[in-house]
Amino acid sequence: MTVLVGENNGGKSNTIDVLRLLTEPLEDGRPRRWWTSRDAADDHGSQVHLTATYRALTAAESGTHLQARVPSPFETVDEACAQYTVAYAPPPPGSRSGRTTWSAGGKDGDPEPEVRRGIRHVYLPPLRDAQQELASSSGQSLKLILAAALGGDPAKVEKFETDYLQSLREFEKQQGAIAVAEQRINRPLQQLTEGARTQGMKLRFAEPKLEAIARALRARMSDAGMDPEEVARSGLGYANLLYIATVLTELEAAQEADLTLLLVEEPEAHLHPQLQTLLLRLLYDHANASAKGPENPSRPSGRIQVVITTHSPVLASVASVEDLVVLRVHETEVAAEPGAIGIRRRETAIVPISRLGLSSAESAKLSRYLDVTKSTMLFGDRVILVEGIAEALLLPPFADRVIRDWSQHLAGLDGAQAAAQISAATSRFRGTPIVTVDGVDFKPFLKILLLGPDGHRVADKVLVITDQDPTRRPRNEGDAEDIDVKETDVEEADEEEAKAGYNRKESLSKYLRIELKVPDRHFRIVEAIPTLEPQLFNETNAPLLQEIFLDMRKQSGKVWDEITDRSTDERPEAFNKLFAPYPKGGKNLAKGEYSYRLSARLADPSARFEVPLYLREGLTWLLGIEGQAQQ
Repeated sequence: MTVLVGENNGGKSNTIDVLRLLTEPLEDGRPRRWWTSRDAADDHGSQVHLTATYRALTAAESGTHLQARVPSPFETVDEACAQYTVAYAPPPPGSRSGRTTWSAGGKDGDPEPEVRRGIRHVYLPPLRDAQQELASSSGQSLKLILAAALGGDPAKVEKFETDYLQSLREFEKQQGAIAVAEQRINRPLQQLTEGARTQGMKLRFAEPKLEAIARALRARMSDAGMDPEEVARSGLGYANLLYIATVLTELEAAQEADLTLLLVEEPEAHLHPQLQTLLLRLLYDHANASAKGPENPSRPSGRIQVVITTHSPVLASVASVEDLVVLRVHETEVAAEPGAIGIRRRETAIVPISRLGLSSAESAKLSRYLDVTKSTMLFGDRVILVEGIAEALLLPPFADRVIRDWSQHLAGLDGAQAAAQISAATSRFRGTPIVTVDGVDFKPFLKILLLGPDGHRVADKVLVITDQDPTRRPRNEGDAEDIDVKETDVEEADEEEAKAGYNRKESLSKYLRIELKVPDRHFRIVEAIPTLEPQLFNETNAPLLQEIFLDMRKQSGKVWDEITDRSTDERPEAFNKLFAPYPKGGKNLAKGEYSYRLSARLADPSARFEVPLYLREGLTWLLGIEGQAQQ
């Protein structure tokens, strides 16, 4: 299974087109992708080359594809690989057709094209109209399924056609209406022809072949136990699943090929999340079952590889992390003549997660943590990573206030320019996923987002928002107890977190710069000292914070008075203690609930509140509004 994810216009459909051009359709009659002159960029040269390398060949496959064998280009140098290349030359001026040539194993020519055609594909297009496809009179899908049901045996197919014809002949004899219709047509026919050569006619059903029988069949569907109805009466989602089911049934014919690529674009179309999950699991089952190979080694391998393109965070979260491939667009400058302006071109950067060097523990953790909300980070170029729900709830209203304050510096621009820049900054934030890592182990997320082959990354900007969180460390010598802050977070992170004097911001920065070699322009780490809650408290924010507290603890006015009775420097920490567990079984003030209420109050622009400086700095960097008016 390979799941291609990423932004729109990132090259996912082009990747599917490449695979269609490199392989033959599984069955004749299926739509195929033909080369066109538009497939070659104007500055690409006289030919386009596409090369497919097939790895992990068995001994039998190595013999079958002997002419295409090449040394392994992968890290497993002793791996058996085969390689096929197709070259397309666009039509010269005045001509309408281009020229396609194949080569095998890096050598000129393709000495065994039939062997190459043992690698096939089945294509399911995006935004498919399942109802129309299933009601089509072509009958191609059902013909293939019927043929498979008959074991592909020509003798069985012929008997099936004969039995069907015999049943029609019996029906003709039993229906007097057919004989009456014959008489009515014959009467004027004889009158028209008796002056020359008298003609007679009989009404008979056509002698059916398998394809004609399939065209006469129509799929009907309903809830189990109900009378089936026309597919058009079903919802689009279930009709889509019925269509996919017919295609999956066709994959039984994949046993006649060495490898069949099932290419599915946007399988989430018209499907609710549970159906998306069930569909992906079923596709995994088909791929895994095919990996067992044939019982008879002289038979084709019959393997199936599923390649999906999707914009669905549901599918991205269900798929194995190792099966995700992120596609992103970046701009490159094509070399030009000295002194001339270079040509800017958009290209697709491919980031396979399996090539990022994730440890088994990191892969397992990400597979567990990449739920629907977190997997959205794979679809954009900016991401915010936070520890928990409190920051996630507060960042949207905080960003609105940061942008509003920044907009005051746009006075030098006219109204339309200022409004455009404010709108652009707001859209950048709204298009940025906020990912809660449910702890402090940011490293696996940073590795996926910022480590990529050839310098290409999933994200251009990653903002990490964390707390300083003093870890468990001894007090002054002679003290009876230790400081114990967020012990659960320490347990979730690596052992380094438990060391005295540990600084998470410095550690993550070192990890990114030295181990992953990520330039500073791609990340920013900001920290609350020591945590978010005391950073919220100042004299400007105190009235609103008090109002929310008393709304949650209506009988606790004296508790708040104890905060205000302290010195100005002590009040933030006293406020922070409201969220610490009370002694003797009391309940703490829930951070998530408090943050939700604060977020709701901040939706009112007139509410007086100052965004903590560290969050303001991080958001300003992420949104690219660090300067003044941008001319």
